[in-house]
Amino acid sequence: MGSDELAVVDERLRVHGIKRLRIADASIMPKLISGNTNAPAIMIAEKCADMLLQDAGVKTTLPEGLSEQPRLKKRKTKAAATTA
Repeated sequence: MGSDELAVVDERLRVHGIKRLRIADASIMPKLISGNTNAPAIMIAEKCADMLLQDAGVKTTLPEGLSEQPRLKKRKTKAAATTA
């Protein structure tokens, strides 16, 4: 992936020299990780889906009540529980 002459896809996962073709799998990673590639491949596919929607002009919104980053509930510690 990249903009040099050896790259197969650009930063938006479009194959150089072929219109309307994108690659969304682990083969686009410049360096493979030493662990399991399942999660990175899923994230590449999700990002590709977002880029396809953006290029099509579709505005995506989250359902009501959801935010981009879910907030974790704060748990009370023993110290906080005794002072409260």
